[in-house]
Amino acid sequence: MIGAAARASFHDPDGSVYLGEDRVLRLLTRAAGQRLLKFLRTPLAARMVTEGRLPQTRALAADEAPELPRDGDMMAFEHARLPFLNYPHEWLPAQLAAAGEATLDIAAEARAIGWDLKDGNARNIIFRGGQPVFVDFGSFVQRDDSTPVWRPAGQLQRHVHLPLLLYQLRSLAPSSTLLARPEGITHAEAYAALRGARFSNRHVFWLCALPAWLGRQRASGKAKSRSFTPEVARAAVDATVRSNRRRLTAIARQLEPAGASVDGEASHWAGYEASRQHYTTDQVARKRSVVEGMLRAIGPGMLLDIGANGGEFSNMAARLGFDTVSIDNDVDALAIARRAAIDAGLDVLHLLVDLAAPTPATGWNGAECQSFDARATGRFDAVMALAVMHHVMVAGGIPLAELLAKLAAYTRRELIIEYVDPCDPMFAEIARQRGRDFSALDPSSFEAALTTHFTIEEHVEIIEGRRSMYRCKRRTT
Repeated sequence: MIGAAARASFHDPDGSVYLGEDRVLRLLTRAAGQRLLKFLRTPLAARMVTEGRLPQTRALAADEAPELPRDGDMMAFEHARLPFLNYPHEWLPAQLAAAGEATLDIAAEARAIGWDLKDGNARNIIFRGGQPVFVDFGSFVQRDDSTPVWRPAGQLQRHVHLPLLLYQLRSLAPSSTLLARPEGITHAEAYAALRGARFSNRHVFWLCALPAWLGRQRASGKAKSRSFTPEVARAAVDATVRSNRRRLTAIARQLEPAGASVDGEASHWAGYEASRQHYTTDQVARKRSVVEGMLRAIGPGMLLDIGANGGEFSNMAARLGFDTVSIDNDVDALAIARRAAIDAGLDVLHLLVDLAAPTPATGWNGAECQSFDARATGRFDAVMALAVMHHVMVAGGIPLAELLAKLAAYTRRELIIEYVDPCDPMFAEIARQRGRDFSALDPSSFEAALTTHFTIEEHVEIIEGRRSMYRCKRRTT
């Protein structure tokens, strides 16, 4: 049984994906289903599953998952569910580049054995920790050597290449541009935004100026139709795949290194863990020791780290066996965290999410891309919110009771939260800047608010009178 499964895809005429609480199912037309079965029997598909680039997939018998709205002409499949759904508008630029590279690699390998992809939507990828996983099994088709045009190229460029160019040259993060454009950024939009760089940047010429000119030629009817032999058409498409891969790799190399913003200056939070002037060395060591002890007391499971900064505590959780999702609303800080996890060989999923304004639902009926709240609710065994409370309350204007209710909704079992008193210099400074008065907040009122949703299991003071760590269990009634 899949319970209240929701249809989560609407645009592929060959089928749709349905999401249940713990299952991912796909309905395909019989022709598309037979095609998928044939592809799954290839050594390439088996290898990609073993490597983690495709999720495990099986065909369902006619009497399995009867809740699915299938008739006799439809075939059903089940895919292994990935730990946490994520979307391109929550990715860092480097993750978007990695997703594009993974798609192009799969296309090249598939074409070599007579298969291909029929589209290049970035949402075909979901990250499992740091690894991009291709999930659109309906996209696999047998290779067509009748045309020299690789049809996924335009879509892949709209979803990956062009957003990365806008980030590199115009400081527009993919998280903002893609959220408002589910079909990606058009070549014409990118050309208009990057007009000044059309001759100075070779990628802008090839990805914006030339496609814009060719589009005008087609619209005017001046483009000439030509016929090609299968050998020439195949060679042309293979060259297109390779050139898109090379161009994407070149663009990714030119992205700003982790910790430097696009205007050449690192954000305040990118250097947070290196400075932390409000902690002494001993206090930092004490905080690390206390958090590690609390994580060990909880034991491994799914963990959400909110306000990850440079990723120190996300990485600590990953080392202790937690399947960790790390969120922050600062691109530079999160890029540092991702690089630190990669360098340490840790499998952490990093997402650009603002807790005070979580990612909304998008698409038809809000079902194609679920909101962060919908995906996070009840999904985690533990939530960690270190030095976050005062930022959400001050900058976001979120009342303490509302914040704790959200954290309680996210976690199934435990919460690690850092209490920061209004007398703390950092809290006092940001409150002063916003003209907010938090004089009514103290440890007693904080604990009273906590016990609405949690029982306090552990309380350790880190900086006397200013900062404390709490480990709490979620109330079940």
